[in-house]
Amino acid sequence: FTEEILRQQIRLMRNNYPRARIWVKLPPARDVRTAALVAWEAGADAVTVDGAEGGSGWAPVAFLRHVGLPLGECLRRIGAHPSCLLVSGRMWEGSRVAKCLALGATAAGLGRAALLAVDADPDRGLVNLVECLALELRMVTSAMGKYHVRELSAEDVWSATEPG
Repeated sequence: FTEEILRQQIRLMRNNYPRARIWVKLPPARDVRTAALVAWEAGADAVTVDGAEGGSGWAPVAFLRHVGLPLGECLRRIGAHPSCLLVSGRMWEGSRVAKCLALGATAAGLGRAALLAVDADPDRGLVNLVECLALELRMVTSAMGKYHVRELSAEDVWSATEPG
């Protein structure tokens, strides 16, 4: 996709479905910041970055040369943003959700983890998963000396200096 194609797709959706919310899902590509800014500028209600393609969400920087970006790097590149930024991809633990929220995500989405939880226990699997994630998120937040997840920031999980 080019920037103009993305703009026109959002415009097409806005014109044909004026009451629909428009979410743009982006891969963890090197131009993720540009694509996210173009989407928001064109009127997208939310941008989702799916970091599963980058291997683990916190892969070594050397990994960047060969595959998609790790989710943490995508969030670092996007930085401050004017709208709703959602993340997905390998959200198995509350600590991953905490890192994403600290790096600027508005919310984290559950995909495969939710499906596996329901498959393991159709009655309580999803509830158990969400309760575990919430508990881990509270524990990580508290371990950082914070009282609420909104207080987490990039300094809590990301080095201020670039790796050598």
